[in-house]
Amino acid sequence: MVVSQTVIEKYNTNVPDNTLFMNDGYCDLDSNGMPLSVDLELPDKFVKWKYQVNLYNKIINSTNVDNKDINVLDIACGRGGGVSFYKEVLNFKNVYGVDLNPNHIRLCEENCKDIIFKTASAVELPFTDNSMAIITCVEADAYFRPYENYLQGVHRILKDDGVFIQASPYLYEIKSKILKYFKIIKVEDINNNVGMACAITKHLFKSDKKMLNIYHSDEPRYLDGSAKYQIYVMKK
Repeated sequence: MVVSQTVIEKYNTNVPDNTLFMNDGYCDLDSNGMPLSVDLELPDKFVKWKYQVNLYNKIINSTNVDNKDINVLDIACGRGGGVSFYKEVLNFKNVYGVDLNPNHIRLCEENCKDIIFKTASAVELPFTDNSMAIITCVEADAYFRPYENYLQGVHRILKDDGVFIQASPYLYEIKSKILKYFKIIKVEDINNNVGMACAITKHLFKSDKKMLNIYHSDEPRYLDGSAKYQIYVMKK
């Protein structure tokens, strides 16, 4: 079975339909590595996902982009949590989401308003050249095959002065490929922040067995050294 079909089946069967976010989240830490509260004013639908929202907030803050009248794309947008945050809280005017899974896009279209969604592969991005000012991708790039097709596509649709931000537990493994297409402006190690968010979220979802299992199974990779979660901020 090809990777794409395996991924679709995994997220259709293991994740409840009412799930808004699927990333592990981000928790700000004090100088002693202790968790700080999420300091965001959020609509009710985001409150139980506050650490997952905080990761998207962290990513956008890393761009230093103030203009809201631009095109913003989230690749592998999942159930639409990130793009909803971009639109409803950060007030970006033109927000796009693309995901391989048609079930995800169906849920997005049902729950996320005034956002343009497309069902498509990350290695065949269906957008015009130089059309996106900000492109984000969160915890999904490990599934993309062929990987260079993905990077080529992002490079093609990103504006010349645009910003590409990728957050991944395994991004360091493909740094050499990234450097063929992009200049790395900033790299931030957030492994401890994500691990803490995962641990806290596990307790927040202790009454929801499926969600508890997701965060319970993800947490060990931030403790045993198998993950090295980083945010890469890039330009052409």
